[in-house]
Amino acid sequence: MNATVSPPSVQFTAAERKRLQKLVDYNQIQSIPDIWAIAAQQFADLTALHDPHAKPAVQISYTQLHQQIQQFAGGLQQLGIQVGDRVCLFADNSPRWFIADQGIMTAGG
Repeated sequence: MNATVSPPSVQFTAAERKRLQKLVDYNQIQSIPDIWAIAAQQFADLTALHDPHAKPAVQISYTQLHQQIQQFAGGLQQLGIQVGDRVCLFADNSPRWFIADQGIMTAGG
């Protein structure tokens, strides 16, 4: 006897359906740095990075984060960094580290 099992049907509430519609579609992402353009568009002025321990405290929006990552990547490319090059990053755990890390990836390092 061969019985097939059907997956249970999922019933969403109206509130759950509304939340699902707001989800961001990341299906076209090819690499991690591709996320920041989408995040900047979707979440613009929301806080992406916050370092309350820095003097002065640092708070960066998704739009600012995307811009700073692009600027860092552009700077690396101006210095001659090309896709596939290896770049070493020594830094403390901070928003600057994250921007540098993602800038290196964006530049292809």
